[in-house]
Amino acid sequence: MLKKRKRSHLRRKRIPTSILLRSKRKVCPFKEAGIERIDYKDVELLKSYVTEGGKIIPSRISGVCAANQR
Repeated sequence: MLKKRKRSHLRRKRIPTSILLRSKRKVCPFKEAGIERIDYKDVELLKSYVTEGGKIIPSRISGVCAANQR
């Protein structure tokens, strides 16, 4: 006869407390400052949103909304 095995993979996984205790979502810094249009020639403004290699920092890190990220 076959032995019945416990199905441990069907158990519910606990959600880590670090996920549950995350801080609130960041507010878009451009909307907070009241900037409607972003000038692509404004180097001082965009410097903090681009890496040294020229890559755009992800919005989940920078807090910029999707519309302004584009």
